Amino acid sequence: MAAGGRAPEPRVLVCLGALLAGWVAVGLEAVVIGEVHENVTLHCGNISGPRGLVTWYRNDSEPVFLLSSNSSLLPAEPRFSLVNVSSLHIEALSLQDEGNYTCREILNVTQWFQVWLQVASGPYQIEVHISATSTLPNGTLYAAKGSQVEFSCNSSSWPPPMVEWWFQALNSSSEFFGHNLTVNSFSLLLMSPNLQGNYTCLALNLLSRRHRKVTTELLVYYPPPSAPQCRAQMASGFFMLQLTCRWDGGYPDPNFLWIEEPGGVIVGKSKLGVEMLNKSQLSDGKKFKCAASHVVGPEAGASCVVQIRSPSVLSEPMKTCFVGGNVTLTCQVSGAYPPAKILWLRNLTQPEVITQPSSHHLITQDGQNSTLTIHNCSQDLDEGYYVCRADNPVGVREVDIWLSVKEPLNIGGIVGTIVSLLLLGLATISGLMLYYSPVLCWKVGNTFRGQNMDDVMVLVDSEEEEEEEEEEDAAAEEEEGAQEREEFPKEIPKQNHIHRVTALVNGNIEQMGNGFQDLQEEPLLLAELKPGRPHQFDWKSSCETWSVAFSPDGSWFAWSQGHCIVKLIPWPLEEQFIPKGFEAKSRSSKNETKGRGSPKEKTLDCGQIVWGLAFSPWPSPPSRKLWARHHPQVPDVSCLVLATGLNDGQIKIWEVQTGLLLLNLSGHQDVVRDLSFTPSGSLILVSASRDKTLRIWDLNKHGKQIQVLSGHLQWVYCCSISPDCSMLCSAAGEKSVFLWSMRSYTLIRKLEGHQSSVVSCDFSPDSALLVTASYDTNVIMWDPYTGERLRSLHHTQVDPAMDDSDVHISSLRSVCFSPEGLYLATVADDRLLRIWALELKTPIAFAPMTNGLCCTFFPHGGVIATGTRDGHVQFWTAPRVLSSLKHLCRKALRSFLTTYQVLALPIPKKMKEFLTYRTF
Repeated sequence: MAAGGRAPEPRVLVCLGALLAGWVAVGLEAVVIGEVHENVTLHCGNISGPRGLVTWYRNDSEPVFLLSSNSSLLPAEPRFSLVNVSSLHIEALSLQDEGNYTCREILNVTQWFQVWLQVASGPYQIEVHISATSTLPNGTLYAAKGSQVEFSCNSSSWPPPMVEWWFQALNSSSEFFGHNLTVNSFSLLLMSPNLQGNYTCLALNLLSRRHRKVTTELLVYYPPPSAPQCRAQMASGFFMLQLTCRWDGGYPDPNFLWIEEPGGVIVGKSKLGVEMLNKSQLSDGKKFKCAASHVVGPEAGASCVVQIRSPSVLSEPMKTCFVGGNVTLTCQVSGAYPPAKILWLRNLTQPEVITQPSSHHLITQDGQNSTLTIHNCSQDLDEGYYVCRADNPVGVREVDIWLSVKEPLNIGGIVGTIVSLLLLGLATISGLMLYYSPVLCWKVGNTFRGQNMDDVMVLVDSEEEEEEEEEEDAAAEEEEGAQEREEFPKEIPKQNHIHRVTALVNGNIEQMGNGFQDLQEEPLLLAELKPGRPHQFDWKSSCETWSVAFSPDGSWFAWSQGHCIVKLIPWPLEEQFIPKGFEAKSRSSKNETKGRGSPKEKTLDCGQIVWGLAFSPWPSPPSRKLWARHHPQVPDVSCLVLATGLNDGQIKIWEVQTGLLLLNLSGHQDVVRDLSFTPSGSLILVSASRDKTLRIWDLNKHGKQIQVLSGHLQWVYCCSISPDCSMLCSAAGEKSVFLWSMRSYTLIRKLEGHQSSVVSCDFSPDSALLVTASYDTNVIMWDPYTGERLRSLHHTQVDPAMDDSDVHISSLRSVCFSPEGLYLATVADDRLLRIWALELKTPIAFAPMTNGLCCTFFPHGGVIATGTRDGHVQFWTAPRVLSSLKHLCRKALRSFLTTYQVLALPIPKKMKEFLTYRTF
């Protein structure tokens, strides 16, 4: 009997002994395999040839009749039937049908045939369990590197299946793990990346040879072993900044989140870690944090921070090359992140022309250091300015280098040139003295005759000669001073300014001090204008006079009354309010005005509260032609315009002579706080706004906006254009001041030194100095070309107080230069108007005023106009002192020479210090 058959009981064996003997004698045996729910046919011996009477029995504990070919005998179950007269056909097998079946055939003799039926089931559903794993959204399993993972596989089958596990790594062939008939689970103790792949469980029914398999993909994840790395770099075109975060070494790729700090503003989220930012999102010193996270940890994630910086540029301010020689200009860029692109430009008049490498110019760059080597120097081709520009998305910085190309030194020629300039200055000052007072001219003439022109010659002496002659000059001046006092007519003391003017012309410091003592009297209040209508209030402003302005020719005065009205007042005012020295100049203007048709006071209704005022200079001839073409309704002779900055961000342009509204400029999103025209007459207007931007407008092109300057983080309070039209200064509610190029509209540098918000700024008439006023009660004097801080003027308590009230030091409001560039006027919240001389660190005069907000000098000197919180305008006397010959020469030279050009001149050190305002 086949293995696995059931052993019959003893009593059954006895009953069937005879039957089995016959079957054993025949020696026939068959094994048939069937599957559950299927049909099977059991054959009775040889199915060919004639058949006798066939009867089927099942041999369990005792023979059981199943079916007979005798039709009179019914089958035991409907599932049983005969096929081909002798074969037993069983339908819908079940596991209970398994066993021994016996066939008896009677044909001549009786024969017995036994068939062993085995019934197989399955395998059906295979269940695979992999522990210590997690599931991705798409159903894929993953395990962490180094973890222990257990595998198990179950399937319903009869007989129990043989289970095989197969593993196929990615991009490789399958690997057999082995098989086991009883154990269908195993463990991997230390997962590693090479165990990542497809795991297949195969269940095989050894009886039916039917099999099923299930394949499961298992990924092995692991975080990067190191910290993430952040970097910033310029994108193509230099208009965008690309932030890149890398966290390499892990699987799969991590997720990245860029956050702006401080504030936690989300900049972007991606799996690449790359974000593009435009310039409006950037500012110097801003930090961006990359927060990286991985699916298998760490839970806190990992991060890195990148801080962007605008470049700082250093270079030698001047270089010298002999004709035919070579010279190398160096440029060192530091602090720039991302690294800046370094360009060399030929001069300041056309900074957009980039110097390209050639046989004449050799440009090299090592990191953030660049050199420009000029071969075979030529005065005509190479002498002048060179600009090294460092540019990254955060900002642009430039440094100027002056290259002097020299022939062998000709000292005689240099001295002759300087003496010629001084003689020209002497002729100019002589004409001015004749104009102001014949008595003064006589006085100065005596002074010069007594001094034998030592003052003029000292400008060309060597440093050693100056030191040797100082003692002799002091003694000579003392003698000459005594002689002069004897020679003066008796009526001279009535002219209070004569002594002071003489001292300034001669450059005598002691006499200057005596002269300044005269100025320490309070400036006189000449006149006061008050608004003539009820005030209109709004949340940003009430009745304040935020701005006052004189036209450049001194013929008009504009006054913002604080309630949507601007008054245009012909100048001068009534003559009884004007001092004598000022009166002559005013009458001249008045006569000219009458010749043009007696202008009258005008009222401009702006419809919004007015914050900023600015007169244009008289346009240059090309600008007049453009203006006449675009604005034919305005006569060419009356091209003086007034710009008004309004509360709603609008700028209105008015024709002064007629009071007509010419243009309405839109673009700002908040209050236009200040306005400034280029002094060249090109009708270029700069506006400063509380929307933190400055905007450049070209009135020759219908008021087209040609540039927007951004970078300030607070309201922009003030803007000022240098008289040479090369620089623009802007002051916002920040501790630093921005200096911009008016040629390329790029940021040149930041001036840092104040301890609180800077609210006002102004250039000197020769563009050589810049003053800034701050809430920290200090005025700082800068060299705008080098960024050097020259001196500070601190506003301290006046002792004794100007009145009995509680005067206290508070914020500065306004600062401005006098027309000749020798004095400053400041207005502060301590209710004082102060007048300063540049060479002194304390005020030379004070005037009590209430709630001052702004101040400006009359273009020809002698008067200061101030605006107040209550909407009033006050006019005060101001120093009108004839400038010294030294100052006139310095002013003339500095009007077209920068600091670097002065330092490159072959003149004594002391003269360079004087010309660059390091000394006075």
